[in-house]
Amino acid sequence: MPESEAWRAHGWAWDPRPDLQLDHDLWKLLLTEVVTDEELGWVLNGTRCARCRLVWNGRQYRIEPTIDPRLGFNDEEEWIDFREKYLVPNTQEIQKVLKLLTIKVHSNQKLSDEKVV
Repeated sequence: MPESEAWRAHGWAWDPRPDLQLDHDLWKLLLTEVVTDEELGWVLNGTRCARCRLVWNGRQYRIEPTIDPRLGFNDEEEWIDFREKYLVPNTQEIQKVLKLLTIKVHSNQKLSDEKVV
């Protein structure tokens, strides 16, 4: 398999940045047990590839960028462009899965068997 296609072998349902240990378990849980929609899965997988983090805000998890040319987005403008192109069109679905992640992590409740976005 050509190196340029190697990433496809994994699909979207995995944490593509396990080296970022601080929130690795959260991304793994989000992408393997919470998200079931392939399109949303790829959006979130790409978001993680761009070194975004899942951060607890006191009520639920939210996605935050890493603004650092060596580690993530070059600047705030690049983050805003990414967010507007990929995250804003999926806002409702992202909010839903982040809420489900919060429930799964903080209340130890099992997710229902019904399909989640």
